[in-house]
Amino acid sequence: MKKITAMMLIVTMLFSLTGCGAEQMVELTDDERTKIVQFSAHVIGEFNKSQPEGYRPLNKNQIDKLNAPEEETKEEETNTEEAKENSSSGTSEAGDTTSTEKTVTLTEALGISGIKATVSGYKVRKDYVKDNVFAMSAAKGNKYIVMNVKIKNTGSSKVKCNILKKNLRLKLDINNGEGNATALTTLLPNDFSTYNGSVKAGKTVKTVLVFEVPEQLTKSISELKLQVVNDEGTQTILIN
Repeated sequence: MKKITAMMLIVTMLFSLTGCGAEQMVELTDDERTKIVQFSAHVIGEFNKSQPEGYRPLNKNQIDKLNAPEEETKEEETNTEEAKENSSSGTSEAGDTTSTEKTVTLTEALGISGIKATVSGYKVRKDYVKDNVFAMSAAKGNKYIVMNVKIKNTGSSKVKCNILKKNLRLKLDINNGEGNATALTTLLPNDFSTYNGSVKAGKTVKTVLVFEVPEQLTKSISELKLQVVNDEGTQTILIN
C-alpha cells in the first residue's frame, strides 16, 4: 500500500506542477528539483524487480554518518597517518634485516652435509651453448655472466644433492652496487640453482649460474659478490 501511495504522490505532484497550458507554471528551485528527482529514483529503484541492485532505505546511523562528512574524513585521515607510521615502521624493520647480511662460503650457504660448493671463475658471453644441444642468447644490449660452480662430495659415500628443494634466491652484485641481477632459471641440466641429483663419493659435478646484465656493466668488472637469499636472511660470497 505504501508503494502505491508513494507513486501516486509523485504523479500528483508532477501534474500539479505542470497544470494546464493556460495556467502559470510553478517555478522550482534547484534544490527542490533535486529532492524530487532523488526521491523518485529512490522509490523506482527500490521496487524495480528488473534492476538487480536498486536504492535501499538508509537507517538512522547511515543518515547520521552522511550528515557528518567532516568527522568521517578526519577518521580516514587518522587511519592514513597510522598506515604511514606502520609503513615507516615496516621499512625500518626491513632495513634492519639487511644488518643480518653476512659473508660466508658457498658451502656454508648451501648447507648440505658432505657437499663442498665453490665458484671456480666466470665468463662474459653473448651466447651460451651446452653440449651443442641447448643454446641461449642474451637480449640486445645485454650479455651473460656465466659463473662456474663446482659441487664436490667430500665424504666416503654417495650424497643426495637437492638444491632445487631449497628454493634459493641467487643474486649477483657487480662492483659493490653498481649493478645487480638475479640468476636466470634455465632448462640447463647443469643449472646450479635447480640441480637435483646424487654425487658419488669423491666426485665433482660442474654446474653454472647464468646472469643477464647490461653490456656496459661487463666492460669493467672489479668486484663480484654472489648473494644467497633465504628465510634466514642474505648471505654474501665474495667472488673476486
